[in-house]
Amino acid sequence: MLSDLLLLIAVPILIMAAVLLFGASKEARFEVVKGTVQTSKIEKYRYTRGGETYGSVSWRLFVDYEYEFGGEDYEGDRVSTSLPISTTLFGKAPSKKLTRLAEQFKPGKSVNVYVNSASPRKAVLVPTSYSKGLKWVLAGLALLAFSFYLKRN
Repeated sequence: MLSDLLLLIAVPILIMAAVLLFGASKEARFEVVKGTVQTSKIEKYRYTRGGETYGSVSWRLFVDYEYEFGGEDYEGDRVSTSLPISTTLFGKAPSKKLTRLAEQFKPGKSVNVYVNSASPRKAVLVPTSYSKGLKWVLAGLALLAFSFYLKRN
């Protein structure tokens, strides 16, 4: 039945939304310090396992940066908790969104680093936004509501 299928789709979406919102709430408490970008590059990537390559080509943004927190120096490489990638087919160039993000992190540039004060090695350059999680909540709730609507009719 279509209603059961929609329910099976809605539940994982709502779980994913909860994980995103939980991550966003944690990152909202991160402290902001200044850091300096050391290296920044977009690289082509394909999943490899056991010497075999799978899937389509992805482009990933890699950024290495340094920051100081609590009087100690740290190095980080996490841009975001959700990895900034651009999946393309047929060898196309990286997405404009990924290219614009890379422009923000040129080597030598001073950037805001969001640091977990309980574990200062855990830092990101782009914290997860609540809006990303809320969009998934709305999508999951819409599917859930439609599923119940179909069940009743």
